[in-house]
Amino acid sequence: MVVQPDFFSYSSLFIVIARTDRLGLPLWMIQILNIMFCSMFGVSMAMFTFHFIYRYFVITASPYVKMDSTLKISAWFLTPILYGIVWGLVVFVTLGPNEETDRIVEDHFLPSRHITMDQLTYVGPNYYMTDENGMETLNLTVFCGMAILIAMVTSSVLTIGIFAYKCYKAMGVLLHESNHSEGYKVLQSQLLNMLIVQVTIPAVLMHIPFSILLIGTMFHIGNEVAAGFFCISVAAYPVLDPLPTMFMIQHYRQVLKKIIKKRVKFW
Repeated sequence: MVVQPDFFSYSSLFIVIARTDRLGLPLWMIQILNIMFCSMFGVSMAMFTFHFIYRYFVITASPYVKMDSTLKISAWFLTPILYGIVWGLVVFVTLGPNEETDRIVEDHFLPSRHITMDQLTYVGPNYYMTDENGMETLNLTVFCGMAILIAMVTSSVLTIGIFAYKCYKAMGVLLHESNHSEGYKVLQSQLLNMLIVQVTIPAVLMHIPFSILLIGTMFHIGNEVAAGFFCISVAAYPVLDPLPTMFMIQHYRQVLKKIIKKRVKFW
């Protein structure tokens, strides 16, 4: 990842920190890259959602998958980008730096990192503010922004669940049709098993950890361990996501075995 961010969670905040000492770029450029990094998280969720929608349309031979018009091509390729842009705008407008979060970062993040506040920028929610009397009040701007992001995550999860179930039912119908060859049925069975695994991977690595962090900080139980795990899981997702296809589809598995055998013989 170009930004090389730190995920930091403490009490009621969860922020994504980008540092100038790692990239050697001016702070204003780091700020833009940090927003783009957060936007790509939204894009990745949208792409995964569209993956299941597209798979269902392919299984059912829907005309929506035929790239015979500019409108269809634009819808498939631009919608995830627009989703990411909306995500980035919400983060930029509602989850930017503030004095309360600055104080927490100075007290609990900076001492062990040996950097100063002018060497970093961050975005993320801090749900509460402390007034002059030491009373906590809800940060309505952050709350509204997070409500939008949570709604986007929820819509992604629901859409994935709905179309994954539709794919499961449609594949079941294909497997019981007698006019297909045995090889075709075996392939569809492998695709069905792969579908289940591919639903599980992003749920475990992205949706569940992200939801836990967001909900936990609402109740002042944010901590660096959870933030660190989320950082690892986000980095691991692109690596793990193709593995079900490689290991569960027979044709890919056979090619992979041949490649490994050639490598072993070479060494």
